[in-house]
Amino acid sequence: MSAGDMATPAKFKAAVINAFGAQNKLGKLTFPMVQDLSLGIRLMQRIEVPCWRDGVPLLPGINLLPNVEYGLPAHIPALVYDGDLGTAKAALRKALKINKSAPLLVLAILGAPVFARWFKGERFGLGIWGLSNSLKTSTVCALMAMWGTGYIDGPKLKSGKASTTSYAATVVFADAGWLPQLLDNVKSVDPKDAMEYVGLMNSVLEGNSKNQGTVDGGLRKSRDFACTPIVTGRFGHKKPPLHLESCNSVGWS
Repeated sequence: MSAGDMATPAKFKAAVINAFGAQNKLGKLTFPMVQDLSLGIRLMQRIEVPCWRDGVPLLPGINLLPNVEYGLPAHIPALVYDGDLGTAKAALRKALKINKSAPLLVLAILGAPVFARWFKGERFGLGIWGLSNSLKTSTVCALMAMWGTGYIDGPKLKSGKASTTSYAATVVFADAGWLPQLLDNVKSVDPKDAMEYVGLMNSVLEGNSKNQGTVDGGLRKSRDFACTPIVTGRFGHKKPPLHLESCNSVGWS
């Protein structure tokens, strides 16, 4: 049984009846009693956000530490596995030749865990601006597949009123851990959207979210950010709508 079912008295009782039926001689057996009787307990470390532990980058597929299990949320489809090194090198060489700026994108994506561990105070983001249908998002998603083929399916985080809310965006950026995270479709048609975008980027690049209130008068838990944000936006024949030169000594380019 899963831990959630075992901890629910009705489900646990149903499982006991199902297992022993009319021969049930255990009486009022409860889950705490089973815990006390359990032998051979194995403690597992559950990883829900990609992180560094004992000098090891923990990500699904990297099994370098014992007793580690992964439970990343669905919007972080990270999964690495062994492959052919020669094929990987050939694909990387092609990726670096997509255009003259491609090495910067590859650097941001592959270097994300390095930046998170050794350059915490020098955080940065990468912004890609261009016309519609110029394959900005497709290129980023394809290259982010270095960390899991699920990224090819498309961006999990979109900007704008009809897309992800600002609070939900902070959750996704935090859940990314030290991975790169794409924020797609950034526009500044509405001034309110522009301000929300600036506030979100400030929080991510500063490394933690601001305190926010709840409907019952409490405070939401502050979130830590270790990811490298990648932003794609579009514009017509005008200049990019937003360009952050600096934010409390945090660079944005």
